[in-house]
Amino acid sequence: MVEGLGDTSKLEKAYLKIEKYIYLFFLVPVACFWACFINHHLIWDEWLYVALADGVLKDPLTPLPSDYAWVPHPPLLWYLICLFRPMPRLAILTTSIVCLIATSLTARKLHGPLAANYAIAALLASWNYITFSLVVFTDMVVASFMAVSALAFLAWLERRGDKLLFISSIAYSLASLSKYTAVPILLSTFALWLLVWRRRLERAEVVKAVSSLVLANIPLAFWIYYLMDITGENFIGYYSSVYKYEGVAILEDLAFYACYTLLSIGMPLLLWLKNVRKLGGQEKLIIAYVLINLLFFSSLRTVFHLYQIYDRYLLPINPLAALMSGKLLAMEEKTSLKASVVFLMFIYLGFLLLSAHGTFTCAPTYGSVEEILRPPHQG
Repeated sequence: MVEGLGDTSKLEKAYLKIEKYIYLFFLVPVACFWACFINHHLIWDEWLYVALADGVLKDPLTPLPSDYAWVPHPPLLWYLICLFRPMPRLAILTTSIVCLIATSLTARKLHGPLAANYAIAALLASWNYITFSLVVFTDMVVASFMAVSALAFLAWLERRGDKLLFISSIAYSLASLSKYTAVPILLSTFALWLLVWRRRLERAEVVKAVSSLVLANIPLAFWIYYLMDITGENFIGYYSSVYKYEGVAILEDLAFYACYTLLSIGMPLLLWLKNVRKLGGQEKLIIAYVLINLLFFSSLRTVFHLYQIYDRYLLPINPLAALMSGKLLAMEEKTSLKASVVFLMFIYLGFLLLSAHGTFTCAPTYGSVEEILRPPHQG
């Protein structure tokens, strides 16, 4: 029995020696996967965004062609693709890496270098992050900029500094020009955070934060004005005409997104549950952000009547969840528990890599808008 305890102690000591390098066990295989699939052929409806990028290369001032018949997303994605032609996946991967770096830097600033390393591992081992870091969709782009905005705002609440507020505002603008869902989610989150944090803030600081958010909406306002001009001032009707849903599905959708929320947090969820009674103010703000995302997307079909239900919509929660997971892993006093969670994360990473491989090798390539228009459960 004593000998067994000695072996356990040796394992724990060995783990502590390599602990600060643990993130490399996650980063290296993921980087290898990205390198293998960076030039993979287009799948699903990626061709549409690449075609839009080709259009703005010819005419930068016309982001949407006159015969465009698909969801009028904000145009940032195809302008980004232009910068990385002929490797469109590199545009998405770049935003993903920016998100990874922002998560690490925020964790380091707020909780130290060890938490930063664990945050990297937690983000890499989160649902959809590996796959959609290469998929030429708006989802990773908006998730990355939403994360940078939320992370900078969270750091501003903790440490103040005009630079952090400026970064948050710029990232907010970029997120709003990537996908419309960024606006209600981030505005709701920041309003709630300011309300919760109001006693720690001076009135001038609150005014500064609100003013920066108002100014950050100006680029989106110009885009919507442009859309109203080309859609006959029926922007909302044009948008909803693509996917129209009439019915009540909020319980079904809530169950769907709740399941994928847990998968997005990943194995560190064990530490979330273990420390649920010890969570501080920052952790509660992060949980509030996660819940806002969950409730918003669960309401898309029932409240907004949009037939859209995809697990990838939850990508914006992954970085902030990873920030919290990194802190909890770094603070965990029981080395054996910490090592066990990291081991489970590594097993989960293997599953995510296999899943991502299957996605790129088996996913169809749609050849027309008509194929894309099939409801999600049919394709």
